[in-house]
Amino acid sequence: MNRVDPESRDATIELPFSSTCATLRAEPESVPAARALVKQLLRTCGVAPTDDAVDAAFLVVTELFTNAVVHSDATKILLSLSIMDGNLLVGVTENGVLHREIHERPVSDLDESGRGLLLVRELSRDWGKSTSYLGTNVWAVLPLTCRAQPSSSSNLIGLTGG
Repeated sequence: MNRVDPESRDATIELPFSSTCATLRAEPESVPAARALVKQLLRTCGVAPTDDAVDAAFLVVTELFTNAVVHSDATKILLSLSIMDGNLLVGVTENGVLHREIHERPVSDLDESGRGLLLVRELSRDWGKSTSYLGTNVWAVLPLTCRAQPSSSSNLIGLTGG
């Protein structure tokens, strides 16, 4: 982190992380936009598109976002992504009025669904959920191998989807 002279108005501060967020429609058609946001942020960190971390991040975001679409009555979903200390922090928040129970459930070989949170657990260093007045937030922490520090121009990127 750069030291800043408080008297200088031209000083820039490089944050030790990079983050972005987007509010997207709560519909399956928004999942590609969520993955594109992940791709954009990982590129700023220097993660190669062929890196296994990219595939893991795409899968985790797809699972968490899709679960919010399928299992809530929200019309919008907030996707937040941060890169800090060699990790990608993923947060998916839906503000539906039905606060859903989020848990892994037993599945059989014949079940067509129900493995999403198992995949999230296996690909993540940690994951969890919280409920507040903002809604239900499910989060995951994925390990990354960053090849470069984010530049100061890429510290915060904001998008909103219609």
